[in-house]
Amino acid sequence: MVRIILQEQDIAKKKKSNGKGKKFKFEYHKEEKLDITCVRTNISKKKLGAHDSPNDIIYSYLRAEGFDNPKKVYASLAGFKSKHGNSDGGEGGVAMTVIYIPAVKSYGQPDMDLVILHELFHTQGASYACGKRDDDHGHVKGSDVLAADSVKSSIDSRNDTYYRHDIEGCPDLAKSVFVTPTAEDPWDPYDVFCRHNRGNLTHKDLYGDFRGCKANAK
Repeated sequence: MVRIILQEQDIAKKKKSNGKGKKFKFEYHKEEKLDITCVRTNISKKKLGAHDSPNDIIYSYLRAEGFDNPKKVYASLAGFKSKHGNSDGGEGGVAMTVIYIPAVKSYGQPDMDLVILHELFHTQGASYACGKRDDDHGHVKGSDVLAADSVKSSIDSRNDTYYRHDIEGCPDLAKSVFVTPTAEDPWDPYDVFCRHNRGNLTHKDLYGDFRGCKANAK
């Protein structure tokens, strides 16, 4: 499902992209099949569903099982709802995200795809505190795929918050090492947000009240 929406739809094609969009990179087996791993936990669905932040339990379990490569982003598709029911389609942070399939399936198309894209953007640290329309909680004010409540198809329509902006020292999702074509001056979300190696991302509001990295920094 994730593979289909991102292969058929570029992250964005806008006036600043010269008609060419960006796509997330995926890992494939030698036989050119998407690398998908099934993991069985020893934690009951009842316990996970009752926890305030089941994603934290899942993240910790996956890391303990060896899913902690800093060169990868892990998107987990969970077959249960969170404690918040259908109002919570997923939770994401740099390096990892959890998608609650029963919830997102209830939304129908195209909202289901947009929620998945929303969470994948969070794995890149977006929305960035140094962006103009960031709401200080990792979301965008107004109609946007990264809006807090009502997710829409717009991807940083003003190019002023997280995608193809011109804010000096602020991360640009279009230049993340996890998207292709690779930018001439790429940056690594894991390195910046988990290891706190800023590099040339020197904006004073780079971190803001960032909710934290979802993986152990190595």
